[in-house]
Amino acid sequence: MDDLLIFLAAVAVIWLFVLLAYKRFNLSKRGFVFVKPFPAVMWKTTKGTGVIDQISQKFARGWRVYGTFAAVVGIAIMVFVFVLMLLNAIILISTPSITVPGIRFVLPGLIPGLSILMWLFAVGVVLVIHEFFHGILLRAQNLKTKFVGLLLLLFIPGAFVEPDEKELMKARPSKRIRMFAAGPMSNVVASYVFIGLIILLVAPKPGVHVYSVAHGFPLENIENQILGARIVSLNGVNIDNVYTYVEFMAGTEPGDNVFIIFDNGEGFFFFTATLENSPTYENQGSLGVLTIRALGNDVYINPLNLLNTAGGAVLGGPVFHQYAYTSPVPWFVIDSLKWLFTLNLLVGIFNLLPMIPFDGGYIFEAVLEFKISRKNAKRAARIISLFVFLLILMNIVPAIRGLL
Repeated sequence: MDDLLIFLAAVAVIWLFVLLAYKRFNLSKRGFVFVKPFPAVMWKTTKGTGVIDQISQKFARGWRVYGTFAAVVGIAIMVFVFVLMLLNAIILISTPSITVPGIRFVLPGLIPGLSILMWLFAVGVVLVIHEFFHGILLRAQNLKTKFVGLLLLLFIPGAFVEPDEKELMKARPSKRIRMFAAGPMSNVVASYVFIGLIILLVAPKPGVHVYSVAHGFPLENIENQILGARIVSLNGVNIDNVYTYVEFMAGTEPGDNVFIIFDNGEGFFFFTATLENSPTYENQGSLGVLTIRALGNDVYINPLNLLNTAGGAVLGGPVFHQYAYTSPVPWFVIDSLKWLFTLNLLVGIFNLLPMIPFDGGYIFEAVLEFKISRKNAKRAARIISLFVFLLILMNIVPAIRGLL
């Protein structure tokens, strides 16, 4: 929470500086524009449009194929996330005792391990990727880009590509779908690139390792000696994987004495602990430790596992942690790649929700135009947008309660 307060104070200082500089240096003549009523400032320029033109025109056909791929997969993700949020909202209503939010605020101070600088860096990369591919698909389909630029929306930095709105709205639905889908799907594709780099750079350690130690449990006094250590054996039973660990603990009771052998990297470490009551399982003993293990690379072939991994990072879980992996590069590199993977995946998926002004809302509207008139499509998109907005509020309420 301290990081959050520092972050909010820094945002206030930045905005004070922006307001003073805007008046002092007459920035309106230099392409700076305040967006009302939102607390946002944009810097518009035509510099950089030439680069987008060159890249898009050189591989125009390939980019259009990519846009079609982005549209098909993006619509499938849209349906999946919509159904997921709907089911979670139904669970929250029908079972009020369940307070697991479907949506969380991904901000420094609220997400364990996410620093202010890391957040700024990752969000900046996410938005640059997102807007760059919007621009590529605009030009690849011979639609105009009026400006490119930088943006500060409240506390979110980023980049943008501004199309010719009148031309875009007159374009065929298929062109608009490709363009709108390209941004969020490029974030999803980028998340695969970043997690692929992580997999190449880390090597899993064998066995089960100690991630954290609970206070009031038998291992509290040796916490500093065993954090990150591998649990070699319990009462002579070799702990080769998490399943043997769980199986052993399932056969224990509170009050049992357990002889533990740890390997903390400097040698073996021995300790005898008297088990306490398990906070999770009745009549079962507990060492009061949270364990961590490395996952096999084949796990990440499944897209759902990727989503679980990103969700684990947001919850502060030990995702790609140095206790369970080794790496030839400094660990902050792996940590940076982890957040780039997480934010690209989650932002890309969230942006595909069928709610205007998200890209998914415009995709949904354009899809409807294949069956109904544009006027009716706009009306239907507004209705669905309102419903999705209510779903977002319902899914985020538990997270708000947790902050109060």
